[in-house]
Amino acid sequence: MTSQGQQTNALRRATDAVQMADLEHMLLQPADMPPELAGFVVTRENELDNETMAEHGFPGQTEESIGEAGRISGYLREMSRELEEEPETGTIVSAGMVAHLFRDGASVERWIDETFLSEFVGNAGRILDNGHELLHAEEVPVSGFHGKAAGVFAVHDVPVGVIGSTIVDFALGRLLGVAFVVALGSSENLAASRELALRMERRFVSVALGG
Repeated sequence: MTSQGQQTNALRRATDAVQMADLEHMLLQPADMPPELAGFVVTRENELDNETMAEHGFPGQTEESIGEAGRISGYLREMSRELEEEPETGTIVSAGMVAHLFRDGASVERWIDETFLSEFVGNAGRILDNGHELLHAEEVPVSGFHGKAAGVFAVHDVPVGVIGSTIVDFALGRLLGVAFVVALGSSENLAASRELALRMERRFVSVALGG
């Protein structure tokens, strides 16, 4: 009988063969989204290289530092709700996914701890490089993933007002998956973000195994 640990190790090994061209196929399409995100349409998708990551990342990040952390590149897909009226506070207005490819699995796990968690929490109350103020950030618990996973709830002050972002990062071998849900106001949406991330993880597994 195959143990959970053996299965997870096999999945990690399968990610060794993943190439940049595979990443966009690891992200969900509108029809695959969780019920809370039904009806969303793709508004942006593109390759996310280290230079772009640095331009839109946390203060002090550079293309070189991101590469030294083991990241090779990634692919982003964002979706938004088609709204006919002015949305109310608490309305989920967008969601997104990123598939990142790293040099190895150890680099992915370090990124979750040292970049995702530390940078969000450590920069609360600061103006980020994109000009938005990070008003609040806290770690939120997530579970049910094959490997390491972590969640953050962050509140930003942006030109359209205050928004709440709930973000889940998960590791699968040398892949880092990121799922995020954005709502108007300081509303947390951990259930929707976690479900989006779990569906992404299943897609990661399928593509890595040649499905």
